[in-house]
Amino acid sequence: METINQYQADIKNGKLVNEKGSFFRAAPFEVRSEEAVYTIEYIKDHEKEVVYSVKEDGQRIGEYEHPFFVPNEGPEKVIAQFSKSSSLFHAFVVLNITKHKDYRRYFESNSDGLKYTITQKKFL
Repeated sequence: METINQYQADIKNGKLVNEKGSFFRAAPFEVRSEEAVYTIEYIKDHEKEVVYSVKEDGQRIGEYEHPFFVPNEGPEKVIAQFSKSSSLFHAFVVLNITKHKDYRRYFESNSDGLKYTITQKKFL
């Protein structure tokens, strides 16, 4: 059975170059770069708060909470810690998931080499 995409976006050199469909924030999606594949799910955590749960190549690396849905440490520290994560957190900015100003500012001058695809399968 062929899967149908709800949404797909291609990012090249940090710029959105192609976008098809409609992104739905509460549905699972994937960010795929040459360095890593991230799967992201919008779930309730053990305290019944809504979080984005992120897996890198199948291994859970974090849960990011409302209101910013990114780590609190700031982009420089996070990207140094998770060396392949630039595409993930850039995608959160592109998709307007995070409103965190530090991440938005960071990627204004640190996204030139980023190349990845965001895919969300049809969920209904």
